[in-house]
Amino acid sequence: MSGPAQFPLISSRAVKAIILEELDAALDSSWVNQVANRYDSNQASETYAGTGNVAPMREWIGPKQAIPINVGSTIVTNKDWESTLMLNEKDLRRDKTGQLKMKAAELAVRGRQHIEKILSALIDTGDDGDIGLAFDGQYFFDTDHSFGSSGTINNDITFDVATTTAPTPVEAADAILAGIQALYGFKDDQGEPSNGNLKNFTVMVPTPFWASFSTAANLQFLTSGQSNKLKGMDGININIVVNQRSTWTTSFAIFATDRITKPFIIQTEVAPYLESLERGSDFWFANHAELYSVVSADNVGYQRFDGAILVTLV
Repeated sequence: MSGPAQFPLISSRAVKAIILEELDAALDSSWVNQVANRYDSNQASETYAGTGNVAPMREWIGPKQAIPINVGSTIVTNKDWESTLMLNEKDLRRDKTGQLKMKAAELAVRGRQHIEKILSALIDTGDDGDIGLAFDGQYFFDTDHSFGSSGTINNDITFDVATTTAPTPVEAADAILAGIQALYGFKDDQGEPSNGNLKNFTVMVPTPFWASFSTAANLQFLTSGQSNKLKGMDGININIVVNQRSTWTTSFAIFATDRITKPFIIQTEVAPYLESLERGSDFWFANHAELYSVVSADNVGYQRFDGAILVTLV
């Protein structure tokens, strides 16, 4: 039997409010929204077709020409996920510092990190197909994509530097420029520019690259004393995202983020929500503890390889 409460219990209502508030905030603040489109699902898996582009305008001579969309396909299968926190009654009663409230908030953060984690794994293996392939049946990052009248699309390029695991800010800036230039050269299945007039790019780097790439993207003058080429490009916005989950040691990726169709898919059958067994439940009677779970059913997949490029330093 519990003794007299020295400190008031954290109420179940308070714990749920903390989790729900943080869950809403966490899902909106992640980098995943920059590189992926979100789609709802109502079945075990979804097949995404019609990934080609609309035909360009032509001079209207004779009857109108109805041109079908080139069709590729990607299947994304939903999976069930959960994270559960147990809060003991005596800990709730003795918590003077609010640490358990912070742990409740961390449960919501796991909802955000879940999508980051599975999408990071998808990106990380984009050049070897361990998790899946692009809609054309090739690795997502590959040297010889082709779709309709696109010609060859190479979104797996190399760039020469002095030390592949420690590029300088000058080398980082030049490598970013090389990747963006390659993206500008891609054509869609109708033979039209895939990334024409795009201005916003997310550059995803592994942790060891963060300092040099952040310097390259943000400082007017680089460590070598020369002007930063990236700062002289009017209207181009480069956002550096460090992905601590990445296993890359000599590579980074660039994503065109103001496209209508983004490189990746986030598919949601059941959005993250809260389940709980609180005071008064059978679990509380047996254990004098509460359970809180964040649960979802979702998955991620590849969508358009022509809005992404992997740059490997050599």
